[in-house]
Amino acid sequence: MVAKCEFGVEVFSSETGQWTDSVLSSPKHIYWSTPLTNAIVYNGLLHWLTRGNEILVYDIYSNSVSHEFADLATPGL
Repeated sequence: MVAKCEFGVEVFSSETGQWTDSVLSSPKHIYWSTPLTNAIVYNGLLHWLTRGNEILVYDIYSNSVSHEFADLATPGL
């Protein structure tokens, strides 16, 4: 059985001018390839690249976490 992984994020709302702290939980362990601070926001979702070509996605509106497999091509290889 693989232990779940918990980590914290802070999200700033430009509408309220407030920061919100959240502790997120993933059903499987996450192996980070970059520091957690390097999230990309797209369509209201935070995205992080993990090792193993997975993208961790956090929906700030529903407070849910999902994993997506990404077949990331590497140019020039």
